[in-house]
Amino acid sequence: SEVAERSVAEDEVRRLNALLEQRVAERTAELEAANASLEAANRELRDGEARMRESQQLLRAIIDNSTAVIFVKDLAGRYLMINRRYAELFHVGQDEIVGKTDYDIFPAARADAFRLADQYALVVGKALQTEEVVPHDDGLHTYLSIKFPLRGTGRYYGGLLDEGGGHLHPLNFALGLARAAELAGVKIHENSAAIAWEGNL
Repeated sequence: SEVAERSVAEDEVRRLNALLEQRVAERTAELEAANASLEAANRELRDGEARMRESQQLLRAIIDNSTAVIFVKDLAGRYLMINRRYAELFHVGQDEIVGKTDYDIFPAARADAFRLADQYALVVGKALQTEEVVPHDDGLHTYLSIKFPLRGTGRYYGGLLDEGGGHLHPLNFALGLARAAELAGVKIHENSAAIAWEGNL
């Protein structure tokens, strides 16, 4: 009969509606779980980025407050980073130096020497300690230089020049001794001819 057929059709529609509602509820739950997972991943990513920024700021603060001259170069000798002390001594800013080499900053003979030391440190694969003579406004200064490949990257190397690394400038040392002797009451006679020498040379 028509009433029975209608009843069966209505039951089928109700069943299909219930099934559809169940599938929508399941899919909604899946989407909510996926959204929650994405939000957690985004939160973790933002937290990681914040920690990385904080770590970079901490490292930058340490580097910039060091009295040593610190730099990082790529394998072609192009500067990637310098610290504040480097910028002060050589009158160049961080933004100005990125991508430049020693040949853009120093006379060619000095740049050749720096590049040779850089390359040697890369070849030996460990820290290389040497003395380097570097031009300043008031003349040449000798630094204890330490250059080293940055482990784990294979693309960069770093270095530092330590102004207080134990090198004594002979003339400045002699002048300092002379000043100390004068303060202690010693009379220094310049341009006196030596008339005799006793002792072994």
